[in-house]
Amino acid sequence: MAPIPGSGGDNCDAAGPILGRHRGRGRQALDAALRSLSRRTRAVIVLRYVADLPEAEVAAALGCSIGTLSRIVRS
Repeated sequence: MAPIPGSGGDNCDAAGPILGRHRGRGRQALDAALRSLSRRTRAVIVLRYVADLPEAEVAAALGCSIGTLSRIVRS
């Protein structure tokens, strides 16, 4: 699995650099909510909904199928 640019080589920690661009009151609530998730779930959520990557790109970046992404988000 290739690292996501700016992720420091660990795809599951991709939230840090991406969320660093977002500011405002909702940032603290978002950070807290993301910290409560597993690293893999956090990576899926951030890459799909914050970075707005298509499901296929998220799946490829994390080395899993699109079906697995759906299961991770629902769990």
